[in-house]
Amino acid sequence: MNLVTSIDHIATAAPVPVTLKFELLQPFVDDAHNIFIMPMFPTPMMNSLFYRLNTDDDPTLTEEIPSKDETPLVTREILDELNWWKLIHLVIKAESLYALYLSVDELSVNLSGTGVTVIQSDTHRPAPQYQVMNVKERYIARAHEQMDLCLALIQNNFDTFNERAGDFYDSKLLVKDAKQFQVYADIHASRRVFLAMMPLMRNIEQRYLMPTLSRELYELLYTQIASSATLTDENKELMDYILPAVVHLTMARALVEINIDMLDWGIFNLADNTFKNVQNKTLLQQNRLGEMQAAYQRDGDADMKALQEFLDNNASATKYAAYFGSSRYVGPATAVTRAEFINTSDKSIFVA
Repeated sequence: MNLVTSIDHIATAAPVPVTLKFELLQPFVDDAHNIFIMPMFPTPMMNSLFYRLNTDDDPTLTEEIPSKDETPLVTREILDELNWWKLIHLVIKAESLYALYLSVDELSVNLSGTGVTVIQSDTHRPAPQYQVMNVKERYIARAHEQMDLCLALIQNNFDTFNERAGDFYDSKLLVKDAKQFQVYADIHASRRVFLAMMPLMRNIEQRYLMPTLSRELYELLYTQIASSATLTDENKELMDYILPAVVHLTMARALVEINIDMLDWGIFNLADNTFKNVQNKTLLQQNRLGEMQAAYQRDGDADMKALQEFLDNNASATKYAAYFGSSRYVGPATAVTRAEFINTSDKSIFVA
């Protein structure tokens, strides 16, 4: 079941000809909903969106949220309902743009017994391939921007959505959100990108950070952060070493993996496309990605070394005592000369 159910919904996202029938876009709307929308929202939240869209009147057409300086004229329940409907409108727009992105390549193509042909008329001819690609890029960019607005609305009004969202948006990591991630790496504060990189961050924290800190110290930090408790001054200082290490190593992994598409018939480079001779972007992008990945990896290695040196020099019976249980502990005497995480041309934290 989709939120986009008519050509009027599509028209809120982009200009479409009045002759375009929604039935032509229906398969692409279905795919857009399943591929792009559903992974971003927990099932109870999607059920609430469907229920309101099909049973309630849209209060955003009649209600206005008072400014901070005005005396509130509406109840908390009305404000919550307004937020739900704002989210509905944002999701509809995002789903429409994703559907248009998926449909561009196929709408003018006809598959018949005689083969694949291009549909054209005396007044219309197919657009050049570079223009098709430009339109697709704009659709997907705008769709991603709309999705970020959806996630921002949820985060900024979590009191409205928390009952239906549960812990779906909780990273369950030491790096809690896109705003914190953005301090150390530019992802344009995108919550959508942050959600996509959470599996990589989880791998970094569990594979590299937890053994470094010791499980006991890691779980102590996580418990304080998860419970929204105020970190002690010493743990705040420790987090200043942990956060850049996790972020930089996550970016080093992400810049490699997000550019690869693994299918059942092979592994492909997402930068490659059939129009590369027109756009000629692939080689430059690959070189740039390689440079960025190497830089983030070096930074991450340096951050991990700095973290271990800090703990080796500062752990005591009263401060970071759990670090003594780490297999990486060597003590202040050899902290500077340890071989792990030193940046050299032939050594890195990653084997690949």
